[in-house]
Amino acid sequence: MRQIGNLANPQQAQRFADYLLTQGITTKLDQHDGAVNIWVREEDQVSRAAQELASFAREPDNERYRGAAPQANALRREAGRREKQFRRNLIDVRKRWSSVGATGRRPVTNALIGISVVLTLLSSFGEGPLAYSLMISKYVAQRYTLGTLTEVWQGQVWRLVTPIFLHLGIGHLVMDMLALSQIGGPIEIRRGSRNYLGLVAVLALASNLAQYLADGPGFGGISGVVFGLFGYLWMKSRFDSAAGLYIDRQNVALILIFGALCLTGWIGPIANWAHGVGLATGMAIGYAPVAWRNLTKR
Repeated sequence: MRQIGNLANPQQAQRFADYLLTQGITTKLDQHDGAVNIWVREEDQVSRAAQELASFAREPDNERYRGAAPQANALRREAGRREKQFRRNLIDVRKRWSSVGATGRRPVTNALIGISVVLTLLSSFGEGPLAYSLMISKYVAQRYTLGTLTEVWQGQVWRLVTPIFLHLGIGHLVMDMLALSQIGGPIEIRRGSRNYLGLVAVLALASNLAQYLADGPGFGGISGVVFGLFGYLWMKSRFDSAAGLYIDRQNVALILIFGALCLTGWIGPIANWAHGVGLATGMAIGYAPVAWRNLTKR
């Protein structure tokens, strides 16, 4: 924002601001030392606004300036209406994270957390007999392919999803549940439980299969889904504001930094393929409607 000059008469300053608004130039007025300073908000409009100010100073009572007020007021009302509608549609993730009352509107997220806790404890954190019924496969092969998913091909198709409920330690469980609540909850509230459940299922399939094909069946946890939900949320926040989902840049950076740390091995054995493919899948699903709209406009 840059000041382009000032006018001594407040009424004339407002008249000029109204005229500029009808020309697509937004301004800010402030009164100082008996004059009204005129600031232009957009840098690329400064030169044009300065030229308009010079013209206005020569004939401030010209009809084109005096008649600008009704149109300018209509533009302000429309901008206010759009801002109000945007705020009504917007779900700020930070507010949802701290909202206790919102938990009742996210039954799928609550169910995923409950099932994960129960099955993790019943399976003795992935070490008990129940764990082998929930892993994607209990067979160790020399080379992992879709064909080596013996139990799945025999009809135990739940194994493609159920590894997300197995967690291999209390820290693993607590971290994943917190992340799922904070990232998944707002998405379910905004997009609806049915759509959210479908999204979780796709992310679970993609991340579980990727991790299995890359490194075998010895993995568990819902973090691949969480990274996918983050990718979906990120794309919606960045490119599709009408979806009403938002995540700020600081949290985006923190999650990406954490994902990079997982790749180093410093944190321990991590299902990095599940993280990476989950993230990519979520981003693709989140951005796909935007890409489609852009293509259909051509």
